[in-house]
Amino acid sequence: MTTAFAPPLPWPATFAELYSNDDSDIYDGQYSNVMATFNAEPEITAAQLYARVNTVGVKSLNAFICMAPAPGHPLSGLSLLLHTVAQFAVPLGLPSPWDRNSFAFARDVIDGEINTIIFPDNAFAPTTATIIPDTVTGTDELWAANPTAELLEPPAATAAGTVDVLTRTMMYVPPKYIPILVGRRLTPRQLMMELVGTIVNKNDNVPCNNLVLWCITTSFKAAATLPSRVLLTVPLTIPLADAEHQRHWCHILLHQLPALATTLNAAVDPATAQLVTYMGQVVEEQRLARVAADTHLAAKSARKLPSKYWKAMGA
Repeated sequence: MTTAFAPPLPWPATFAELYSNDDSDIYDGQYSNVMATFNAEPEITAAQLYARVNTVGVKSLNAFICMAPAPGHPLSGLSLLLHTVAQFAVPLGLPSPWDRNSFAFARDVIDGEINTIIFPDNAFAPTTATIIPDTVTGTDELWAANPTAELLEPPAATAAGTVDVLTRTMMYVPPKYIPILVGRRLTPRQLMMELVGTIVNKNDNVPCNNLVLWCITTSFKAAATLPSRVLLTVPLTIPLADAEHQRHWCHILLHQLPALATTLNAAVDPATAQLVTYMGQVVEEQRLARVAADTHLAAKSARKLPSKYWKAMGA
């Protein structure tokens, strides 16, 4: 008997493709626990959270949203998704200027190239309290009433239907919502319409409450003439990449996007290219093994007729 296996799935060549694949979501759409990790008033400190993110590395998808300065948006900035955070791997006995630095990608792959950013160690620092409406609808109504505003005026401390909230400078983005943000820079108004609107429509506003509160906070000035609480005050650093740093991001890219092996082979050494090919073969063998195991289990569990156990009379 010949078992028919499903054709191999195409490897993703961009992070948009990777993040759009539901199979890459290790949380299977259940985000309550991971989002709770980023509470602004937890037992875990910003330094501990930063260390945990570095420990996870690229073992699972990770992405964080921030509001970075942008021309024409002095008070609000524009959103920036930093993803695939990984600490520089230090070879034994070979010190590097990148030791103990963590890096993140700041956009998607374009022609085999990608922007890298030094991931700041204060990424998860808590903000000071901000007064915001206590519902998404309250913020949406204020944006509708101020169609040309860059940021909304903060509600009065005594206003009804408001709440004081703390958030973090950067906030975790669950895999399901990364495709909305990767490679794009959005205003606070757009974040409310596109990101928060999608979260609410998918009934994820409770498990993703920390992300929703972060987005609402981006909509408001800290005070009448001040930017929002979450706008980065120190510009992100783009590393002056050398050969070591290039090898680092090539390794990360090839781990996450094996389809780039051909494109990046010119930028990596033959040993790395050979390793990528081997990794691809292992991934495909594992996939085929899972398909075979599932097929065997389904056949074993299927209801069997007597003819499956005994030959027909006269056979």
